[in-house]
Amino acid sequence: MMFMKLSDYTNSIETVIFPKILSKYNGIIREGNCVAVKGRMSYRNNEPSIIVEEMKELTGWNKRPIPLNDIIPITHDRVYLVYA
Repeated sequence: MMFMKLSDYTNSIETVIFPKILSKYNGIIREGNCVAVKGRMSYRNNEPSIIVEEMKELTGWNKRPIPLNDIIPITHDRVYLVYA
């Protein structure tokens, strides 16, 4: 299991990645990599986090954070574009 903080220009959120998902996406999890994350929202001690279900590496973004609302419409807090 892995805990990872993801952020963009405006905010950050902690993610939880369970072993099965971690082994599937281990190749794209590295500092400075731009990824899209899909998962379930979780609240522990009134703090939000994402339980990761899927990840996708995003290329061509010049290794810089991109504001969430500029790229992917967020509905039901299920998809985030983040800078790892």
